[in-house]
Amino acid sequence: MACVDDTMLDTLTREYPQFRHKMWFAPNGVAQELLDLGSRRLQRFNFSRRPLRVLAVGSLIRRKRFEDILEAIQSSKHLLDGIELRLVGAGPLKDAIRRRITDLGIQGVSILGAVKSQHMLNQYEWADVLVLPSESEGRPNVVIEAMACGCTVAGSDVAGIQSLVEDGITGRLFEPGDIDGLAICIESLLEPTVRLELARQAYDRVQRIHGTWDQAARRYHDAFIDMT
Repeated sequence: MACVDDTMLDTLTREYPQFRHKMWFAPNGVAQELLDLGSRRLQRFNFSRRPLRVLAVGSLIRRKRFEDILEAIQSSKHLLDGIELRLVGAGPLKDAIRRRITDLGIQGVSILGAVKSQHMLNQYEWADVLVLPSESEGRPNVVIEAMACGCTVAGSDVAGIQSLVEDGITGRLFEPGDIDGLAICIESLLEPTVRLELARQAYDRVQRIHGTWDQAARRYHDAFIDMT
């Protein structure tokens, strides 16, 4: 059994130790073009003090808690004065989110709708930070892809994200639903040198653990050979 998450592997090993020899950690890979973008960005990092560019990607549903980002921006003078936000995704909460943006009087927020995966590179290239405030996640590829592209990640401290992001090392974590905690995390990323160090560590992690899809395919191949 291939486990894309090391937490999943640990859980299955505890529950079914007799089958441990048939399980292996098989993390998803990323496209080479994402790693190429990340390498270029980290070598020519933008230290300018322009507004922070924040990207949020996912279905516009309650579990993703994208409204929390709006509340966090509205609660912080530093964020109100220095942030641009793009929401990429479609879903039943689109109109409610638009109304909330208007009610809070937040400027600089765009809802782009669904974007095909082959066009996400442009979004990652635009963004400084990816924010994922979900109340639960599986193994979100968007986090791995953003890290590969040299973006800094701030995510909720839930199982699927905490296995990818180590707070203060490869990104920032906050408790799901904690508006103040989310605002503090984003505020800390207004400083370019902080973003750069986190982004470098995250990029190295993706290269070391995930690699490209070709490398992921070789891991599957080697695992099947070992079991035969």
